[in-house]
Amino acid sequence: MPLRPCLGVHGQPCNRLTRGSRCPEHQAEADRRREASRPSWVQRYGKDWQRVAKQFVDAAVRRGEGCVYCHQVGHYDEAGVHNSMTAGHIVAREDGGTNDDENLQLECRHCNSRKKRSRKGT
Repeated sequence: MPLRPCLGVHGQPCNRLTRGSRCPEHQAEADRRREASRPSWVQRYGKDWQRVAKQFVDAAVRRGEGCVYCHQVGHYDEAGVHNSMTAGHIVAREDGGTNDDENLQLECRHCNSRKKRSRKGT
């Protein structure tokens, strides 16, 4: 990839040449600003989300259910952890969905990530 001028922040480029879009200093600043403007998971999902999601996934994995998209079956590793599965919202919280079991479905982490990316339009 050829070197090009850094984009800087707030539309003010700097004179440093970089292989990406920003030099490390300005990339760190852009990342900090983006993270500061993003609501926390507690604000997005509610303070009980981690407990609700864990209970939902535990019950679904015990029943032998799989991902609703790719049908990968949930399983526990040696430590008793189901790393590959997560609870996903059928109707997204930002669209008025709830954390109730009726609005949750079992998803593998890969499919859940794909679903989030497709919602963002990327």
